[in-house]
Amino acid sequence: MNASPTPIHLLKLGDLITPRFFINNDRVKHWTFASECDDVGGGMVAHTAQLKVVEISRHKMNEWPWIRVEMTTFDPPRFLKLSAEEYMQGFVAA
Repeated sequence: MNASPTPIHLLKLGDLITPRFFINNDRVKHWTFASECDDVGGGMVAHTAQLKVVEISRHKMNEWPWIRVEMTTFDPPRFLKLSAEEYMQGFVAA
């Protein structure tokens, strides 16, 4: 298992990531883009849940870099929007 995340600027659409820690709605509500995140249901288990990168922000001056990921176990799909800091601290390559 990869111990460190791929730098956000090297991620590609379709890459899979997994959380380092259990992720639940209580944790998500404190994120930078919490208002743009869907419900995570019962939560995502560390090093087990897989999320697929579906959108990557264009790097612009004075804007937070971010990624949008799809929670692969939901139908219809649910999404999370992660700031670069949240991604780097809480996720690794799956």
